[in-house]
Amino acid sequence: MGNVVYVDENGNPRKRTLKEAYADAKAWCSEKWETIKENKETVIAVGSVAVPAVVEVVKMASKRRARRADDKHRKTEMWDPVEGHWWKLCRELTSRELLEVEHRVKNGEPRGEVLADMGLLK
Repeated sequence: MGNVVYVDENGNPRKRTLKEAYADAKAWCSEKWETIKENKETVIAVGSVAVPAVVEVVKMASKRRARRADDKHRKTEMWDPVEGHWWKLCRELTSRELLEVEHRVKNGEPRGEVLADMGLLK
């Protein structure tokens, strides 16, 4: 939770102790539990819609995060199937540099040497 600051009874700002935070959380939970007990039908109706929606949002967010990490990985590293090795690049390659690398690799030069000659390795 970080540094939670609140104003005490005298109007002075101060940090809450762990004991106070625990007591506040316990009181909040018991208050909500009483509300849930009183409104079971509403909670069931809302929960049956809200829980799958939250699950779907979390799934989409995790997929998006994984895709961004994969895109970043592909832009900053290059796979060499001959050596079975990922080469770390100092930056994302331009189209011209990528074409030159592929052309030189097709002519038989090792990908690592090509990248080193062009000054693209980290």
